[in-house]
Amino acid sequence: MPKQHDANSQLKISNLRLIAEECLKINSPLQKTKLKNLKSRHQLEVHQIELEMQNEEILRLCALEKEAFERYTDAKFAALGEMAEGIAHEINNPLEAVTNLLYLINEEKDLPEQARSFTHLAQQELARVSQIATQTLRFYRQPTARTAVRVSEQLDSVLKLYQGRLASAGVEIVRDYRVSAPLLAFEGELRQVFTNLVGNALDASRNGGKMTLRTREATDWRTGRKGIRITVADRGHGMSKETLRRIFEPFFSTKGITGTGLGLWVTLGIIQKHDGRVKVRSSESAEHHGTVFSLFIPHREKD
Repeated sequence: MPKQHDANSQLKISNLRLIAEECLKINSPLQKTKLKNLKSRHQLEVHQIELEMQNEEILRLCALEKEAFERYTDAKFAALGEMAEGIAHEINNPLEAVTNLLYLINEEKDLPEQARSFTHLAQQELARVSQIATQTLRFYRQPTARTAVRVSEQLDSVLKLYQGRLASAGVEIVRDYRVSAPLLAFEGELRQVFTNLVGNALDASRNGGKMTLRTREATDWRTGRKGIRITVADRGHGMSKETLRRIFEPFFSTKGITGTGLGLWVTLGIIQKHDGRVKVRSSESAEHHGTVFSLFIPHREKD
């Protein structure tokens, strides 16, 4: 009996070993899969942490770049303001003297009528030069805080600066202003933006055409903020896709030695400083050629 019992026990142990081996064979791939999944999950977590660190670094660098640009813009306007003030002062002094001389000539009783008409035209042109000098000075007098700016008035003042070139190029101006509320903004900077856009539209309209300036109350549907949309559109030669892709790069220009390549780069920075956005469309097709710049600048509370 003991021998038979031992034989049965040995058989049971042998069977258990076989079952254990089979279980190991079954569980071994499962264990490997489990370990593999744990390793993949760990790698994913590490990757997510690395991405978060990279995003934080990108945001930090963007903030530093924005701060550097604002400092550059403020310094540039301060330097240009001093220079413009000196130039305007030097121009206005002789203009005042010439204006007084023309007044005295016009007061002569025996002055021929044709000469009198010439002096009248000269006085008008001198007044226009004086106005241009004054407006140029206003471009670079940068206030320390935002002020109420009427966009239509800013656009019209820029058009006055380009009045001679617009007439020479035969460009038709269409004003479509439908905004009465002012923007709280830096006046000199907005004027710089409009000068860049109108100047570029004029350069593109070498053989006449039409330039449209439009203002509308609008909403940024991404944020829900109310603001003003300003559109400057021309029917010039348009831009290629490659040019359109690079227009906001610093020092990129299609104007050769006459262009600095900074106008649109500065324009984008100023609009972003005002929490706004810029959109551009352009076409070189024979039927529908030209470029449209659309700016959105949100309203804001007083500082």
